[in-house]
Amino acid sequence: MKNLQDTPVLAAEIQRQMRMSCQRLHRFQELSQDFEKITPELIEQTIADLAVALEELEVTVETLQQQHSMLIDTQDALVKEQQRYQQLFTLAPDGYLVTDPNRIVQEANLNGGVLLGSDPQYLIGKPFRVFVAPSHRQLYRQQIQQIQAEDSDTSIHEWEIALIRAANPDWEFPAAITASIARDSQGNPVSIHWSIRDISDRKAAEAVRLRLEKEQELSQCKSRLIRTVAHELRSPLNVFGMSIELLEIRGYSQTLPPELQLIWQKMERSYEMMLALIDNTLTLSSIELGKTRVESQKLDLTVICQDLAQKYQLYADRDQTLAFELVGTFQEAWLDRELLERILGNLLSNAIKYSRKGGQIQFTASARRDRVVFQIQDCGIGIPASDLEHLFEPFYRAQNTTQVHGNGLGLSIVQEAVSLLKGEIHCTSTENVGTTFTVELPWHPDRPISTSAIN
Repeated sequence: MKNLQDTPVLAAEIQRQMRMSCQRLHRFQELSQDFEKITPELIEQTIADLAVALEELEVTVETLQQQHSMLIDTQDALVKEQQRYQQLFTLAPDGYLVTDPNRIVQEANLNGGVLLGSDPQYLIGKPFRVFVAPSHRQLYRQQIQQIQAEDSDTSIHEWEIALIRAANPDWEFPAAITASIARDSQGNPVSIHWSIRDISDRKAAEAVRLRLEKEQELSQCKSRLIRTVAHELRSPLNVFGMSIELLEIRGYSQTLPPELQLIWQKMERSYEMMLALIDNTLTLSSIELGKTRVESQKLDLTVICQDLAQKYQLYADRDQTLAFELVGTFQEAWLDRELLERILGNLLSNAIKYSRKGGQIQFTASARRDRVVFQIQDCGIGIPASDLEHLFEPFYRAQNTTQVHGNGLGLSIVQEAVSLLKGEIHCTSTENVGTTFTVELPWHPDRPISTSAIN
């Protein structure tokens, strides 16, 4: 069966065959009127011509039947394709509109009606510009002029614009528009096809991202400023500390009267607090600015933990006890020693500082299959439940710590250091009973730890 593309050729062939058959029949009719000219040879030739004409007519009829069958199949395919197009058009996830060259809506799918706040049938006959927010109509006109200036039927124009809904024209929403012009064989515009997508969520995400970037930039500026100020303060503070140390070496502090001795002690304590504040500030700003590098090395955690326990027992009051316990079989760990000691040192220092006199601080190191767990439990004033969610914020202090000196940076540094070592930190606390901090670290920072309940 021939293709439909050959239809003009076949039609010409059929017409030629029909003309030839008609000519033979006409000649036979002329001969039949003059019996004197009819001879047996002529009758034989005429019958042969009629047989040829009949055969040609049969071929013509068969060809016509084939063409008819092809046309029916093509018509069925076109109907199915039109139904498929209509389904795709109607149920497409984006809004689709078809307008005439003057931008009058001719067709609209379901989501087009949803986006523009109306039934699709209501949109038909409306100018598309009535759904453009007044503040963006100038942009809309410019885009239309640009589309009309191009004579290509393959050009696709995309831009963002604010649209309004028919039911609520005062409320605008951002939309991504795609428009293309369909043209006839002479290049004249026939229709414009519009795709509309609501990008409110994308715009909101972009706004959040920009806000976060701005906040991060401000945070880095703040960290650099704090770091600079801390460095500037450290120099005169060092001079002050050296002066105090020199006076103590010469025994001057021992010769002061009792009322000045108290002032001297306050001065020493203030110096220590200021030095600790500056050191913690520099450490935290260094971590926030990404200047702290993790330098892992092979560590014997048993020795390190025992040394820390002995060191901080000396810092505890005489009637306070720091009990240390190792649980499990310890393997070699690859961790940053300075960060590890800063984590455990801050937690032990806080446990001693906030525990009551005569109390016991429990320091436990437990070896697990893929991680090591440190747990430090005190018997102090505890942390109010309302303060737990803010516990690791810089400079934040619980509301019941006003009588205990501190700067609110220690736990922030601990959390950042734990994060650098790819670990986790948890806190549980009960007021007037005590607080427990649990730190989980992988034996090797490059291997993620598995999450599990803390016993």
